[in-house]
Amino acid sequence: MNRPDPAQPYVLQTNHMVVVELVLDPAAVRATLPDHLEPAEDYSGFVLFYTAGGSEDEPPSSACYAGVFLKDRDAPDGSPGIFVAHGYYSSEANLALSRSYS
Repeated sequence: MNRPDPAQPYVLQTNHMVVVELVLDPAAVRATLPDHLEPAEDYSGFVLFYTAGGSEDEPPSSACYAGVFLKDRDAPDGSPGIFVAHGYYSSEANLALSRSYS
């Protein structure tokens, strides 16, 4: 697959996802976040695992990443802002995603 990073949404098939939300160690969160970001007051975060079967536009892929919920950084739809602290992305599609959106 030789094309630029994705510029539009793509439909992936056969997706499996597990999201675990948890309360994180405050000292570890402070050490991970850049100075200009504030964690959620309860120091909550998440670990997400997924696999996607791919489509005619994208190869199969999988990922695992961990993040911290942020204070005063909500998305336009009201969902909490996040800082992705660490992640593993497989396949060319997810490498492009990590370059473009992380």
